[in-house]
This record gives sequence, C-alpha cells and structure tokens, in this order.
Amino acid sequence: MKMNNDLLSLFKIPNINVKLDTFWFFKHCMKDNFFNAHILVRLLAIDCYYGKNDFGFDWYNEMQQKRVKDNPLVPKHMANHEKEFRKLIKSFESKGYIDDYPIVVNKDLLFIDGAHRLALALYFGIKEIPITVDEKYYFIDSRDYSFEWFKKHDMVYVIPEALEKYREICEKYEGDRNG
Repeated sequence: MKMNNDLLSLFKIPNINVKLDTFWFFKHCMKDNFFNAHILVRLLAIDCYYGKNDFGFDWYNEMQQKRVKDNPLVPKHMANHEKEFRKLIKSFESKGYIDDYPIVVNKDLLFIDGAHRLALALYFGIKEIPITVDEKYYFIDSRDYSFEWFKKHDMVYVIPEALEKYREICEKYEGDRNG
C-alpha cells in the first residue's frame, strides 16, 4: 500500500488521530511473513504477567536487548523496559486504551512506535485503536522483526509459541466477527 504526501498533510490538520480496526491493523503490520513477530513476544510477556507461562518476560527481555543493540532508532532505555511494560499492563487493566497516545505510523501504515500498546489492545480485545502520522517518521521504513530476525538472533525457540499465540489472536478476532 503506497500513500502520497496528502496523507502527511491530512494528519497535520492539526494532529489528527484516526481510529483503525485493531485486528486489521495487526494483520496489516504482520504482512505475509510475520514482519512484526515481536508483537507476539509482547503478547507472550503479557501472558506471563497473568501467570499463563513462565518464559514470556525472559523472552521479551532478551528480544529487547537484541533489538536495542541492533537498531540505533530504538532508545537505549528500551533494552531494560520490563518495569515500564508492567506499568502499562496495569494501566490498560484500569483505564483501557487511552486515545491520547496514538500509535505512530509511517507512510505505509506500518507502526514506528506503539508495539506495546498494540499488543495490549489485542490482548484486552480493544476493537479500535488510534493511529497518527508524524512527519518525522513518515518516510522511515518499519524494521523487519519477522521470524527470520529471531533466527538470526539465536531465538528460534520463540517461533512455535509465537505461532500458537498468532493462531489464538486470529481465532479470537475472527470468531468475534463471525459470531
């Protein structure tokens, strides 16, 4: 999906946020190759928070360390982000998704900032999420965190559980639409 500069202009009038279907946005961001598989690891960390597994935050922390080391655009403090992620989970429990914090997307409607919020919106069944375009990130390409990234970074063991989480999310949302 290619956008033109009109999209950037539209979002400047002034700071427009648009709501998108959460599941559609998730599937769009996953592309055909699980391009944003790191969302699935975040979902596994949320499961860990609720006692559904004992590995989610370990995998999340390892992934975050490697992502920060790999990508100069990811702020260094994100390498040790578990405490903040846990606070965000608590915030979602009590307040849901706060629309004042839209997910920032680029020209291709792929997120640049907001993976934690997207994972939590999926987890809590939030039907629509706000997105916005920021001129600073409009032409930045979204990074590939597909399963190939996990293989390259010696985290292949994540893939089976991540695929199961993907199936679970798809069943949940597709079931909601059909029933």
